[in-house]
Amino acid sequence: MRIKDCLIKRTPKGLRLRHAVSSYQVSMDDAALARLRDMLSRGSVREMSGEERLIHDKLGRQGIVCADSDPAGRRELLVRERSALESLELEISGSCNLSCSHCFADLSQRMMNRETLDRVLQGVEELEPVSLILNGGEPLLNPLFREAVTQSRARGLRVVIMTNATLVTPEIAGFLAESRVAKLIVSLDFFQESHDSIRGAGAFEKTTAGIRLLAERKLAVFVTAMVQERTAALAGDFKRFCLEELGAAGVRFSAVLPIGKAAAGSPDLGISDGTLRLLRRDGRLAEESMDQPAQKTGSGRFSCTAGIEQCFIGADGKVYACHYFQNLKEPMGDLRRSSLAEIHRAGSAAAITSRFDWGRLRTCGSCAAFAACRGGCRARAKLLAGSYFAPDPFACRLHLPQAPGTIG
Repeated sequence: MRIKDCLIKRTPKGLRLRHAVSSYQVSMDDAALARLRDMLSRGSVREMSGEERLIHDKLGRQGIVCADSDPAGRRELLVRERSALESLELEISGSCNLSCSHCFADLSQRMMNRETLDRVLQGVEELEPVSLILNGGEPLLNPLFREAVTQSRARGLRVVIMTNATLVTPEIAGFLAESRVAKLIVSLDFFQESHDSIRGAGAFEKTTAGIRLLAERKLAVFVTAMVQERTAALAGDFKRFCLEELGAAGVRFSAVLPIGKAAAGSPDLGISDGTLRLLRRDGRLAEESMDQPAQKTGSGRFSCTAGIEQCFIGADGKVYACHYFQNLKEPMGDLRRSSLAEIHRAGSAAAITSRFDWGRLRTCGSCAAFAACRGGCRARAKLLAGSYFAPDPFACRLHLPQAPGTIG
């Protein structure tokens, strides 16, 4: 038995096995790790127990187990445990070719240069994350985009790309397929009328063409759609369109946040509390729009890992706990002055997720919904309400009493 494209990361939460070229992941403990190592030492599947064969078959279906003759296979498991950092998100391009009316990003209007990219890759060697997310702006605008993908995959990283897909060509789709990126997250805001009204005339046609090119190369494309009150009833039809006609692997919905351009945007971009809660109830809201960044565990710590297990790096080399902190203009450090490892070591110890004083969350603490939301996201609270210790208005909207009804 041999294994390939397998990443195992140890964080304070435990061990997690991830497939480097897909979204497959599974939590495990040290006993499971030891068993997997024993399985790799066996001469054949015939030497395995019945339970081990089940594990072998499960991993085989994911493409993680391979034949001894596969040159990409290996017999040893490499556990990445030099730091708690699990994922890096890069604003590889601080510019975008679209001008979306709801964009919350505080774009630097710069391109990540080679020096900054090299510093990021050096940090990868020192901190051993498993995932690298290329974001923007529009990442395909940076001439270093292909090099970033190639260098990241050469280091065994699981690569995720967030794009509007308007710049995807057959050549780019082929490159991404050959590079075996894990997935692409593409923004498509329902059908042509709504999408183009938000992102510009002709954007829908270009984005759907890009999605089709990616899907034709068997790449996993996940569509994220910003839902408005006027489009919510079309959610079912839109999902079927994406899955059946465009070949997408999945569809999730998000709601506009009054940050950045959207802070002064059209009221038409909004969504009612009832519709928002229905989307959440049905499990359709994209993770980035839910209030998961501020859950509190039994130990009194956040389950949010901003600044500890994840970091966001701006095109200018500034390092943030997550992309919201770029809006807050509160960096952990700057790659022009310190290494990523130095910034992470100092920043993770000082991160709000490590030192938050729950006793100061007085308004949220007296709320009947506090047990469910734990105050929402602290960065969003500061962005929307002016203080880390204020309620997160978005989480408040999600956790009001459940409204009856359905969404198409």
